[in-house]
Parts: sequence; structure tokens; C-alpha cells
Amino acid sequence: MASLIISGALTNCIAFFGPDDVVQVFVLGCAAEFFAAFMSVLTFSMLGDTADYSEWKNGRRATGLFYSAGTFIQKAGSGFSSALVLLVLGAYGYVG
Repeated sequence: MASLIISGALTNCIAFFGPDDVVQVFVLGCAAEFFAAFMSVLTFSMLGDTADYSEWKNGRRATGLFYSAGTFIQKAGSGFSSALVLLVLGAYGYVG
């Protein structure tokens, strides 16, 4: 949670720079993505731990099911978030 909070705070700080502060925006963007990257690594390591626990508890291996479900959820969430961005842009009258 701390990595996402730090990433969000750094991303919000970008709003305080002007259009000529390219280097500062780039540095803050890189730092924000560095902290956001921890979440995807933790997600897939927790999937492995969950699969191991399930095998220990139930006596059956379901590692492939856990990872395929995790990947599906990640892709579905990405699709929904992209659709949400398009809806917001359309609501404000954006023309590409």
C-alpha cells in the first residue's frame, strides 16, 4: 500500500510543473513508476503463495488456474479502465 501511496503522491506532484519543466516531469514520472512497479511484482508472488497454500490445504495442484485467473483479471481490469478513460474523454467533448 505504501508503494501505491508514494506513486500516487509523486504523480499528483506533476500537476504543479509547467509545460517547460520537461526534465522535472520526466524524473517524477520515472520515480512514480518505480514505486508503482512493486505492486505487480507483489501480485504475482502472492498468487504463487496462494497456489502453494491451496495445494497444501486441498492436496491438489492448481497453480495454472491461479495464474491464468490472475492474468485474466489483470487484462479485464485494464480493458475496463481504458473504457472508463474513453467515457470521461467523451463526456468532456474530446475529439481526437
